[in-house]
Amino acid sequence: EETYEAIKIMRDTSWPAFAGLALDQEYAPYFDGTAWGATADDIVIDGTFRPRFILHEAFRDGFDNIASVGSNDPDTRRVDIIVRWEERGGTKTVESASFVTNLFDE
Repeated sequence: EETYEAIKIMRDTSWPAFAGLALDQEYAPYFDGTAWGATADDIVIDGTFRPRFILHEAFRDGFDNIASVGSNDPDTRRVDIIVRWEERGGTKTVESASFVTNLFDE
């Protein structure tokens, strides 16, 4: 949830900067004391958790519904969120997916 909240703040602060992040690349959200940003560096929270996210193109079908194929919607991104941590000698992973849109029509 924390990662998704950071993503929404980045989106709201500047859609052009957020949507301009490279697609299909893992990023970690980070807070620099003033603003949220994205980095390709490994960020560890509480000495354990490694949150990451990946932006993908979003597509719309002929009825303007989000679809797996169709026309690219430059005002929407699919976001995959991944959190990894070490536990009992192995890496545990939780993943979720969502969509974010250009709410303020920047």
